Amino acid sequence: MKISVAMCTYNGERYIEQQLKSIVTQYYPIDEIQIADDGSTDNTVSIINDFKKIYKNINLTINERNLGPTKNFENVIQRCNGEYICLSDQDDIWHPDKLKIILPILEHNKKVEACFTNADFIDSDGIKIEGSLWESFGLKQNNECLINTERLYECLMRFGNVVTGATIVLKSRCVSKLVPFSPRYSNELHDLIIARKLAINKEIIPIDEPLINYRVHKSQFSGIPNKKFWDKYFFIKKKFLSKDYKSIGYRAALSSAWSYYKNSINELIYNDSTVNHSIKKHLEEAEEEWINIKKRSWSVYNKIHISDSEKFEFSDGEESICFFVAYSETELEEIDIRYIKELQRHFDKVVVLINYLPKQQYQDLEYLYVENKGYDFGFLYQALNKINLSNCYFLAFVNNSNILVKDKTLDDFFKWCYSNTSSFCGITDSYEAPPGVDIDYSYHLQSHFLIFKRKAIVYLKNFFSEINFEQYFLIQNSKVLREIIIKKCEIGLSQFMIRNGVKPASWFHVNDFNEKNLISTNIHLSFWDELIDNGYPLIKKKIVSGEWDQFISNKYNINDVY
Repeated sequence: MKISVAMCTYNGERYIEQQLKSIVTQYYPIDEIQIADDGSTDNTVSIINDFKKIYKNINLTINERNLGPTKNFENVIQRCNGEYICLSDQDDIWHPDKLKIILPILEHNKKVEACFTNADFIDSDGIKIEGSLWESFGLKQNNECLINTERLYECLMRFGNVVTGATIVLKSRCVSKLVPFSPRYSNELHDLIIARKLAINKEIIPIDEPLINYRVHKSQFSGIPNKKFWDKYFFIKKKFLSKDYKSIGYRAALSSAWSYYKNSINELIYNDSTVNHSIKKHLEEAEEEWINIKKRSWSVYNKIHISDSEKFEFSDGEESICFFVAYSETELEEIDIRYIKELQRHFDKVVVLINYLPKQQYQDLEYLYVENKGYDFGFLYQALNKINLSNCYFLAFVNNSNILVKDKTLDDFFKWCYSNTSSFCGITDSYEAPPGVDIDYSYHLQSHFLIFKRKAIVYLKNFFSEINFEQYFLIQNSKVLREIIIKKCEIGLSQFMIRNGVKPASWFHVNDFNEKNLISTNIHLSFWDELIDNGYPLIKKKIVSGEWDQFISNKYNINDVY
């Protein structure tokens, strides 16, 4: 068994030595390492030449002009003489057992031409980063993996490239049908071309093990998605593959179906002279999917759903922001910090709104000082006027009247929230209304946790303008002000959204807990233990503090959830 490594280098002096060491120390001996340098201007070539003095199986070719990664890999692969050809980037690190795991699998699968694997992450200093390559693609979550040989070609057409070149191992016998590399578009790289050519006949298999350390740094050719979105990517792709479009939203489903249809047509045109059953099958499926979604759209989704289903469509430069109202005259407590840390897992930016100058400022927190007026909606109003939200597609308004239950996360809520078609979402709702509010117009999302998506962000600004919110800053009586804020803002905001065609959506519903007395029920006080039993992640801070002991049905068990 003869093994070749095909490596391309360009200004990789910082990492090339680590990578070469990881290759030459593999369980299986490497017969040759073919390196093609694309015109490095640093010490990369010098480092390689030092290795050549020790390892005679290293062959270095320096390109006369810069070719770019695709053409460079095409050339270096053709110079390999091994029975197996392992593609390698210059900045990763192979696990010691990489070839020990891969080669027996390729040996056993006689009809397979190649494989690719998962990868761990390391930073620029070689320190391990949590997560894996396939998780970042949204193709794996816990032990559930969406990649398999049977549907790999479909995944490539639906989602773009899911095969990373640095993890590919080829059988040399297939090189003749892979090269020359012919990209459909200028941005297609060698790994997608290899994967697409082999996947159509199920000749490339995924190995669900991380067998290299994939380095994430600023100068690398391609990056990875933001970790906060990994679960969301997985949810979307799983729903796409299962054709469960209703829970995704009309616009996202339509976009996915069109992408699949367009790519299938392109494949048919490109392979016109060698059309096979697989291409025809995918084109038929894609066409049927595209037509059916268009036909079903108006019967399944109303206009509000169509408008609101843009929730999954965001582009580079856009961000998600959470305003956390730390309404207090004292320092942030540990329970607040724990809550904020959890929110930071789900947002690009968490801004802590405070009405005092903290003595202890946590370095990884962003603070915004606002005046103590208008209760929590006053904080929100001031923040909206101070922070630019033009690139914000997902905005949260959260206050610290609640705390995070011990060992709980907000994962389930955000999975629900991203899948929900409404652009105005809350964690709980209520019909509770103070005197003077018509019960027919009292439904609202409780203000301690609100989510605004694109359109609702615009409506939120319009809402404050319509009610002339600054007039409430003049009210001195705190009791009167509180009642007005509940009427005009907490209830008023939900009713404003409803009048403008946005139906509020709530994760937990009050009528699921108490159908007989909806008007006077606050489920966070009367049903806090039932809520938690049903997976609710928060609890009223006043309950934990004992301030509202008279409402607690089993107060001695608080420590179990706190």
